[in-house]
Amino acid sequence: MCYRYSSRDHQCVWPGSCVSSGIGSILLSTRLFDRLLGTVDKERLRQRYLSRLNDKWISFGLGLVFIGFTTSVAFSLGVVPLYNRGHIKRAEIIPYILGANLGTLVDTLIQSGIISNICVALYKFANRNLSD
Repeated sequence: MCYRYSSRDHQCVWPGSCVSSGIGSILLSTRLFDRLLGTVDKERLRQRYLSRLNDKWISFGLGLVFIGFTTSVAFSLGVVPLYNRGHIKRAEIIPYILGANLGTLVDTLIQSGIISNICVALYKFANRNLSD
């Protein structure tokens, strides 16, 4: 089976090659991230960047704001490997994760409200045109 991605181009793209290259990219990036974490100086990182996470409300707010910009819990929870390596303490990461999860809930509610309003408008438009 051949999937063409252009009418003029006759090269074939097989789904298996896309899936395998995607999985390979994820594994490679995870390995590179793991190597990078091994070279990070914990004390310098804590003093320079993570000192603000000591306040639970700032940590909670950062989780909310970060999820608002990325709208992806998987992306925002990339700090979990920092906790696993001992760079972040549990008391600092829990408010951040709670903020990210609450932000996801709010984003989902907003998006569902927008989508439902669009669906209602389309339904009314379709009924108006069918009755005419």
